[in-house]
Amino acid sequence: MPFATLIRSAIASSCMLVAMLLSACDPTEDPRLLNPPLPDSTLFRVVNLTEGEAVYVSVNGLAVAANVPGLEASAYRAILFKERVNILVTRGSRTDTLTDQVLSPGVRVSLFVAQRGNDVSMVLRQAGSLEQQDLIRDGIARAVFINAIPDSLPVTVRSGCQSGQPLFRDAVFGIPISYESKPVDLSLYLFSGTETSPRSSANLPLQAGTITWTAAARRAGVDRFFAIGPTDVTLRELPQESRSQASIEVFNALSGGGNISATLVDRQIANNLGTLELSSAMMVDACRNATGDSLVITPSTGSDVLIPLQMDVGSRTLALVYGTQSGARALSLRLDPPPGVPTQALVRVVNISAVASGGQLQIGAGAPDSLALATSFPFLATGGVSGYLALTPGLYPLLLQESGTGRHLHAGIEQLAAGYHTVIIADRDGMPEMLVLSHDANSSRLGGLDMPGSRVRLFNLLSDTTANFAIGPIQVNGLAYSYTALTVVPSNITSVTTSIGDANVDHSTGSLVIGVTGSSAAGHNISFASPAGSPPTGRASIRILNAVPDIAEFAVDEAVNARFGEPTPSVEHNEGRFSFTIRVAGDTAVVARVSGVELRGGRRYLLVIGPKRKSESLGDKYRALLIQE
Repeated sequence: MPFATLIRSAIASSCMLVAMLLSACDPTEDPRLLNPPLPDSTLFRVVNLTEGEAVYVSVNGLAVAANVPGLEASAYRAILFKERVNILVTRGSRTDTLTDQVLSPGVRVSLFVAQRGNDVSMVLRQAGSLEQQDLIRDGIARAVFINAIPDSLPVTVRSGCQSGQPLFRDAVFGIPISYESKPVDLSLYLFSGTETSPRSSANLPLQAGTITWTAAARRAGVDRFFAIGPTDVTLRELPQESRSQASIEVFNALSGGGNISATLVDRQIANNLGTLELSSAMMVDACRNATGDSLVITPSTGSDVLIPLQMDVGSRTLALVYGTQSGARALSLRLDPPPGVPTQALVRVVNISAVASGGQLQIGAGAPDSLALATSFPFLATGGVSGYLALTPGLYPLLLQESGTGRHLHAGIEQLAAGYHTVIIADRDGMPEMLVLSHDANSSRLGGLDMPGSRVRLFNLLSDTTANFAIGPIQVNGLAYSYTALTVVPSNITSVTTSIGDANVDHSTGSLVIGVTGSSAAGHNISFASPAGSPPTGRASIRILNAVPDIAEFAVDEAVNARFGEPTPSVEHNEGRFSFTIRVAGDTAVVARVSGVELRGGRRYLLVIGPKRKSESLGDKYRALLIQE
């Protein structure tokens, strides 16, 4: 190829390359390519919270924001200072300084500036990716409030309505206050000093994993709410809260039965509502005055009862009426879920039972979420409400028992779909019962447990293998030797399939024991009902179960004979520590001793003697299990 042709070709190629580079740097596509942030730099901006003069800000002499108007935010400026810095803020002829500040690399920094007469507030807030990751992991949102109103009085921000709980109490000028919560749609009401009527309101949705800086500031002589996030480009004025109504439902859980009617202000919201019935939802005016709402309950017998009630505008509220006809009380719960579509079953518990005054809800074995076994709901006194527990959707055995004694109260299996569920512990005919209220943004569905049943304690004493149990729709697999598990047998199930075969189910007392013993080659099922009721205070009862197939009968302390597969009659003791000596019936030789067994008052126990199993630490000895029935 001639040399001139080569030159022309090279020039053409260079032109094409230059054109390609120019096209790649087209500022209309991504202006950050022309001015990319410096490595490890800090993004710095200024938010001017005072109407009037603009502000000028410099960091170590470098101008980072010039002429930022009142109630506006500057653009971010990338700066790189690894030493401590001084920040100068100039408004008109006045200059104020923040000295010895540390700006972390790789974060976004916002400087909030507000002025009140001769007082200037300069609040420096930093937001980084690690902080956001923590919020996302915990599923919470953070709001930071700054009072930028140029008055001498502190302000209080209430949430929900004008009579709602203080979210930011007595916020003085220029001092930030933080608040964290699960995702929520906040209604904010601003009060100054001792005012009883709000001077402003706003609606502020908070999403999980976000930070929102909120300020009360004055524009054209009127106090308003403003907000900006770390990635927002403008300071926005929040819309006024225009909602004034709320939806309310009433649940009648008065002990002893009897219908009720309910009135809110001048509106009847429930009429002749039967025991354990839920009224239809009704829209009512909420927060008509600064002291809150009042629900008037009219029992079928007895006098009217005035009950304070807290409702939030735009919310769905459930009023749970409990107690007695002559001493009714009410508890209000929010039913509307936070923003977003849930992918898990979120479950909380409320106890309004007079009988189960110390009730505790447990999740039984065989649930789809095995972690739930280690996170049972907390003890709840009457009137107590738990937080939400996130579970994998599926079938869950639910067991209600007294927290102090472990006495069985109620059990059943419930299908928990993705969404929000409230398990209500209430009394029916003098006995506690669990009902499930499933609720979303628009509706509620109340019912008893899908499959009521009996509590069952499972045990495995097969000396050479784990044990499996098929209990209707519930599977409990891989139960290790000498371990026990607690779950539910549905009332319509008459037999349980174990690793050995079918075991009969006795629902007569609502609580039973089913176990397997022996070996995989010569195994046996054992099944029987637990006694009803509990021993008196300070007394404990115990039964002995012989679960050794080749021993027809054990003699326990020479007073109790334990035949294979049959629990002995109950023997009561004062609570304390006890030891038991075990012999084969008709023989004087001691084959086992069980020492230091603690029996606590008000509880029933079962001491199970199991087959021998060799181990390096214990040798070839009989095993013992202490089970609470």
